[in-house]
Amino acid sequence: MAGQNRRGVILWILLFFGGALLSFPLLDRLGRPELDRPIIFSVVVLAVVIKVYPGFYRQLWFWITMAVLAALHVPLIVFIPWKQGWIPGPIIFIFCLPDVAFMIWIINLLQKSVGMRAINAK
Repeated sequence: MAGQNRRGVILWILLFFGGALLSFPLLDRLGRPELDRPIIFSVVVLAVVIKVYPGFYRQLWFWITMAVLAALHVPLIVFIPWKQGWIPGPIIFIFCLPDVAFMIWIINLLQKSVGMRAINAK
C-alpha cells in the first residue's frame, strides 16, 4: 500500500514538472517569460493546500473552492509587475505563506458551514 502511494506522489510530481516545462516555451512565445516562476509557485501553493485536506477529495464543495481560489490567482499573476531574474527563496516563501494561510482559513470556514448544514439536515 505504501509503495502504491509513493508511486502516485511521484507520478503527480512528474506531471507537475512536465506541465511546467511545457509552459516555459509557451510563456516565452507569448512574450511573458517572467510569469513562469509566479505560475509555478501558485501551483505549488494550491498543491500544498490540496495535500493538507486528503479527507475532502471526494467533496464537491472542496473542488469548487479550489477552482475559485485558483481562478483568483490568475489576476495576481497577470497584473502584478513581476521582474525577470533571480529572487531569493525566503522572499518567495514570505509571499507564499500568507497565501497558504488564507486558503486554509477559507476552507476551514467552508468546512464549518458545510458541517453545520449536515448536522442541521439530520
